[in-house]
Amino acid sequence: VTVLRQGSVNGDFSTQGLSRDELVRAMIGRALEKLPKRTSSLGSSLLSLKGLSVKKEPRGSLHQLDLNIREGEIVGIAGVEGNGQSALIEACLGLTPYSGHISYLGKPLPPSTKKIRESLNFGLISEDRHSQSLSPKT
Repeated sequence: VTVLRQGSVNGDFSTQGLSRDELVRAMIGRALEKLPKRTSSLGSSLLSLKGLSVKKEPRGSLHQLDLNIREGEIVGIAGVEGNGQSALIEACLGLTPYSGHISYLGKPLPPSTKKIRESLNFGLISEDRHSQSLSPKT
């Protein structure tokens, strides 16, 4: 395990015999006295994807993705460009055709229903604000 902190290698460890405390100390620069306790439990399903597929050429397709996001969860989607994260967001927002099923609060969302998603206050912070978020004056 190599720990990077503030742009520098802060430790290079073998996982055999590595304690959680040693790893935490290398990551944050000090011992952590007490881990914060989770104050809430996960609730019911907010957004559920079953068998979601999006075909995008030449890259960025999704194949049979299942994902369930519940109340109280923080979910991050990351990846190198072209690995499907943009297709996932576009499908959830009704911006691109897809196959499979998307449910919100237990109710199915039909494909290509951007207006329904807007009424549910779905939103997007685009990955490229210059080409996807600006309406320049002409």
